[in-house]
Amino acid sequence: MRLFVKQCLRMPVSKIPAQTTNSCFESHLFMPGFLTAVDHTLGQADAQSRVSTFLDQVQNQYQDMVSSWTGEWEENKLNFELTAMGMKVTGVLEVLDDAVLVGGKIPFAMMMFKGKMENTMREELRKLLA
Repeated sequence: MRLFVKQCLRMPVSKIPAQTTNSCFESHLFMPGFLTAVDHTLGQADAQSRVSTFLDQVQNQYQDMVSSWTGEWEENKLNFELTAMGMKVTGVLEVLDDAVLVGGKIPFAMMMFKGKMENTMREELRKLLA
């Protein structure tokens, strides 16, 4: 899985193979979008526990920028929707045995922030899963 994720991260989200199964990629093959992944060695259950706690902290930390947030876990996938700066962002965070994947859809007006969003998510997840 790690090799596949690394290969996917080198290509635009719209080019990720449609035959991908059991991952956040399968429902988010579109542009504009964001996509990031972080490897870990914690196992799925421990990583998911950390991510769940972390999301509560992030929600409180960015409450001045995020006006609404909803998310629902379906096993190891969190389908989420938030409104930031008056714009809706939707996505999926998936916790695997050896990686956490986050992909989603952002409005075209937010594309200038895409790189910063992906880098911030990646760095925060790396710290969390270390």
